[in-house]
Order: sequence, then C-alpha cells, then structure tokens
Amino acid sequence: MSYSLEHLLVITGGYPSQQRPADYTFVDQLVRALAQLGPRCSVVSPVAIHDHLSGQLPPHRDKITSNGTKPISVLRPRYISVSNRRFGPLRAASITQLMFERAVLRALRSIDPHPNALYGHFLYASGATAARLGCRLGIPSFVAVGESSFWSVRPYGFERARRDFRDITGCIAVSSLLKREMVSKLNIPSDRVRVFPNGVDLRKFYPHNKSAMREAFGFPRDTFIVAFVGHFTDRKGVLRVAEAIRGLKGVDVVFAGSGPLVPEGSNILFKGVLPHNQVPHLLSAADVFVLPTKREGCCNAILEALACGLPVVTSDREFNDGIIDGTVGIRVDPLSVEAIREAVRTLRDDPNLRQQMSSLAHRKAQCFSIRERAGKMLDWMQAEVVGASATTEQVGCGC
Repeated sequence: MSYSLEHLLVITGGYPSQQRPADYTFVDQLVRALAQLGPRCSVVSPVAIHDHLSGQLPPHRDKITSNGTKPISVLRPRYISVSNRRFGPLRAASITQLMFERAVLRALRSIDPHPNALYGHFLYASGATAARLGCRLGIPSFVAVGESSFWSVRPYGFERARRDFRDITGCIAVSSLLKREMVSKLNIPSDRVRVFPNGVDLRKFYPHNKSAMREAFGFPRDTFIVAFVGHFTDRKGVLRVAEAIRGLKGVDVVFAGSGPLVPEGSNILFKGVLPHNQVPHLLSAADVFVLPTKREGCCNAILEALACGLPVVTSDREFNDGIIDGTVGIRVDPLSVEAIREAVRTLRDDPNLRQQMSSLAHRKAQCFSIRERAGKMLDWMQAEVVGASATTEQVGCGC
C-alpha cells in the first residue's frame, strides 16, 4: 500500500444535488477544499430507497469539477432503511446501518483506483461505516464529529459505538468539548483525536453591499434587520427569536431554513429555504445575526455570519467559547427570551458598537478559512495514514 494520502473516499449521509441543493452543503464545501489541495476525492452518499416519497431521487452518479481541481466523483448507491426505532430488544438501527454499509462497500468496489483512506462525516451511519470498512479492508479510516450531541449514537448504544470505533485511525472533533466527550464516552485514545474547528469559504462569505442586497430581496432600506439561519427547531431557538423581537420598534427579521416549528409575526420579511449560494447575500442584507441555540459542535451558520461582518447574538454555553467573545457579539442565556430581546435592543440602539463588532467579526472570521482547515486536516491525516499503514503491515487489523 502507498504510504501517502493520494485518494480520499468521503462517506456521508447526504450531499448536494440538483434535486436537493441544500443537502449537506457543509460537507460539499469541505470536499471541494480538500480536492483543491491535492488528493483525489470521491464521495459516497447512500440514498434510502423510500426517499422517493418526498421527491425525485438524485442521480446514482455525478462528477463535479471545481476551480481546476481533479474531478470529484459522487456515487449515490440505494439502500433500504428501516429507520432507527427500537422494538423491544431489537434495534432496527442496526439493520439500517448494515444496509448503509453494504451500499458503501458496493460503491467502493466500483471506484478505480481504490482509495487509500476513508473519511466518514458524523459518527453514524457514515463514521461507523468508515471505521468498520477500513478495518475490514486494511485502509486507514477517519471520522469527523460535529454533532451537537451524540444523538446519532443513541439508537445503537455506547457499548456498540465503543466497539465500532475501537480501531479508527483518527478522529476529527470540531471543538475541545467534543474531543473530551469522545475520549470519555467512546474510549478513544486522546492522541487519536484532533480538534479542527469548522471553516467557511471566505471567497463566498464576505460583506456584500447592504443596500444592494436589500434591494435584491425587496427589503426596506431603513429598517433594522435580524437574521436567523438554521433548522426551525427548539434547539436552534427559532420561536424564541420570533418572540424576542415581537413588538420591538423598527425591527424586522428574516428566517432562512426549514423544520417542524414555524415562526410567525407581522415583522417577518422572509421565511423559508434559501439556496446556499444566496445565504451570504441574505446575511449581508441584515444588521445582526441571532441564534439562541442550546447545543452545537461548532456552528457553521455563526461562522458564516461573522464572515459577512455581522455582530452575533448567541448562546453563552461552552460550545461557543472558541468562536464568539464580547468583541464580536453578545452571548446570552439561550432560553431567556428577555435576554435575547435586550441584546437585540442594545445593538439596534448603539450603531457605534454595532459597527465596531461588525469590523472585528469579519476579521475574526479570517481565522476560520475552510481552505486552511482542509490543509491542516490533510497534513494530520497524511501523517496518520503513514503511521497506520506501517502498523497494519506489521501487526494487522485488530477487528
């Protein structure tokens, strides 16, 4: 086996397509950044057969070219999902995981030349598939953990997860908090886990002309606009934002996203799904970004807002420590509607503070370039591939 990372296979539970352009855009950005730095990248994103009930399925195979890089092959093998429910002692999730894994293996066997490293995004189903197939095939494997909690593990149980990830070559955590949890809950040795915070494509996310963006969206010129980008769920706090700004004079809001909770109010200028390439335009039309989230790994939406020069109102909890401080935003109790309202009011009424935070937010975002993140990841993965290849030759796989 070659002792270099020449061909990386990315396993993911979703990937953008013409039919689903907003699906896992954060994975797409990372893959493109990795491909621009040298290694060949292929993507396997299995699609559940029953997904046709919610619309047309994406094609089985795509080929993406980006900025002159080697083409990125995207394979979407079909598989049967029986969900993650538990029926007494029977874990349906285990059957779904097996079907997902077999679909990835079928796709992997059709790829020529074969990859010499596997990367799974999120613990289940993709990360466990990378770990198990890597062990089975003698290929170094990596998993990236950015989940706000270990929700993907719960249907399988931590005992199984500890077995599944026992032989993983390396783990990528987006925060120190997640690294500690991977070590304590999954028993992964600390030296196998590296922290690489999420990154943003700074060529796309930057401050666009506010007046032009407001005109493009048909927004009022003089109103104070709050932006929210994320799933419409209680964890993200979409209804708390709507309630917090209700009745605030001269304040309007835009909600980009979708989900089970639907914000209502007479001051909502936009509500719904937006193509990812339009998100920087929407953010640039706003004055502040508000996301009172209860739990995150490392929030892409916050980094994108910073890159567009927006002051941020968000949670005061530990997971935000590495990206938001008092120079670029106001951190509040995410469950306190009054605290959210007061933070918005403060930024509305103090244009000097707002301008100062805006300038520092854009500057801070330069530390979260997705290209730099991809480069650091590749350097570390390359070193691990060399070490893992040598170890496998000497002692074999332990699974």
